[in-house]
Amino acid sequence: MHIRKAKKFTDAEINYLASFPLVTFEKTTGFKAFQSTEEGTLAAAKAVKKVNPSAKILYYRNVIVHYGTYMANSEIEKMPGAFLTGSNEKTKMIRNTLRAYDLSNRQVWDWWVGLAAGGPAFDVFGWLVHRSAPFWLQLSLGLPAPDPGKLSPA
Repeated sequence: MHIRKAKKFTDAEINYLASFPLVTFEKTTGFKAFQSTEEGTLAAAKAVKKVNPSAKILYYRNVIVHYGTYMANSEIEKMPGAFLTGSNEKTKMIRNTLRAYDLSNRQVWDWWVGLAAGGPAFDVFGWLVHRSAPFWLQLSLGLPAPDPGKLSPA
């Protein structure tokens, strides 16, 4: 199950999610109730694990799109050159509404890898790297680079 919900999950929703062996929480999860995606996701993950301790929980964070609901954003917001800018100085590169990380900036790379390697309550979550993650990011996270002969089509 791959899901997000800006508000707190109800008990019925948690019980339903706990019926799955694998649950992935992504952007905006719980941020309206808990003030950040990290805190909302952690609360949802703990609730699912309480109902089904064997459930695997993945925390999804997009590697390129900057969503504004994360507590960890405060650091990158201050980082010079953290976001892509078009030749016309356009900064909303994703669907004309969202900023995109400049993954050629080593500080951005270090910031992102640091989040994935030591994010909130690491013992509760497994980690999922967005499938568009560059090979160097996968390697930095200790993941093997995919075998090009076994990649599925996009």
